[in-house]
Amino acid sequence: MNTEREDPVSIAVGFDKPGVYSVELSDASGIKTETQLSDITNYSDGSIKSATLHFIAKQVPTIGYKTWYLKPSAKKSIKENREFQNEFENRFYSIKFGDGGLTSIFDKELNVELIDSKKFKAGEVFTMHSEGNGAGEFADIQKPDMNGFDKTGNYKTNWKVEDNGAVYTTIKFRQKIKNAVVEQKIKIYNNQKRIDFETALLNWEGVLYREYRMALPLNMTDGQVAYEVPFGVVEVGKDEMKGAAGERYNVECKTLHPRGIENWIGASNNEFGVTMSSTVVVADWIDPTDNPVSNQILQPVLLASRRSCHWEGNEYLQTGDHRFLFSITSHKPGWKNGMNQARGANETLNAVWADKSFVDASLPESLSFFKTEDSDIFISTVKKAEDSNNIIVRLTNMDSKDKSVTLKSFAPVKGASLTNLIEEEIKEISSKKNSVKIELGHHSIETIKLK
Repeated sequence: MNTEREDPVSIAVGFDKPGVYSVELSDASGIKTETQLSDITNYSDGSIKSATLHFIAKQVPTIGYKTWYLKPSAKKSIKENREFQNEFENRFYSIKFGDGGLTSIFDKELNVELIDSKKFKAGEVFTMHSEGNGAGEFADIQKPDMNGFDKTGNYKTNWKVEDNGAVYTTIKFRQKIKNAVVEQKIKIYNNQKRIDFETALLNWEGVLYREYRMALPLNMTDGQVAYEVPFGVVEVGKDEMKGAAGERYNVECKTLHPRGIENWIGASNNEFGVTMSSTVVVADWIDPTDNPVSNQILQPVLLASRRSCHWEGNEYLQTGDHRFLFSITSHKPGWKNGMNQARGANETLNAVWADKSFVDASLPESLSFFKTEDSDIFISTVKKAEDSNNIIVRLTNMDSKDKSVTLKSFAPVKGASLTNLIEEEIKEISSKKNSVKIELGHHSIETIKLK
């Protein structure tokens, strides 16, 4: 990502001796960061032996790192108790919990209700009959039907607070539905405009031709749906190739759904936008049930049991437990306003725990290795060159306009050249000290070799 990061971080920490009852976390400037501990194991005196540390890492440099310092404390922390009666509120959202999912998510900044819960709740898991053979669905994608339909909202839901602290609150339920058990945890962050849906299908019985989806029913009927694809974004109804793909593919491309997505899918109208990151590769936005509603319902497809397209092939049942993570944020209209946070939810920050200081460290406490000043430019690759010790950087212009871009490096650049995708040099390009200037056409992908 070519943007400064602000994302949740979780890391295991441990203490060799008793006496630690809480921790303090601060960056190199001494600015303290709110923390929360979970999965705590204790010494016999009740002090912390090991735990998972959670915090929001702010101002992490583009394609870089930032250092925080952990200070053990003998001060006993006070557990926060939050009264919960199926409602929750922080400075970003007012949320109402109902049977099977969330009945309301009100954005306090935009002053708008995000959810239309008349048919589905936000986060509601439902199952339908879906007969098909996967790769053999050449002409069109198999659509589910109402045979054996079931959903978490068909049952009384008992929501319980699992974790509550300075960083986040987690509220969960567990419910048996047709052929599986749904366990869902709603994680709401106090200082980030983000809601996580940690959804699990447990004890899935492996029944042939069943499909499970999760619903995010948006309060919009005029939304422009968009989703990420490799090196780009598709806006539904605008960016598809005209007509059908040809040969055996005879369905008009713009009518095909569900579709394969990369990191996220979202929708915007003139009032607001919602973007959802996804750990599954297929999502829909059209109500698949009988008497469909007209509002956009973002639907990651969790699981679909199929038979092989080969006439002697086997069944793909995927029996057992399956876990998924979906993260949503709301924002001003337009996919660009939600893209970076949604991608960041999937491309998590990697934390490293060091139990000692390195006085001879050669790098500063915070550093960006490569960046540009343009948020429309996506740095998709940084790697060693195939045939030398030079560095390969690949840039993608996500905008519809040509760009003149300056790529900044943490180390001096002695020379640079434009290459093709297999790193064959095309021409030299201008470089100066720690930067390289390059012209990027609209929606183009360019590869640069740095010396």
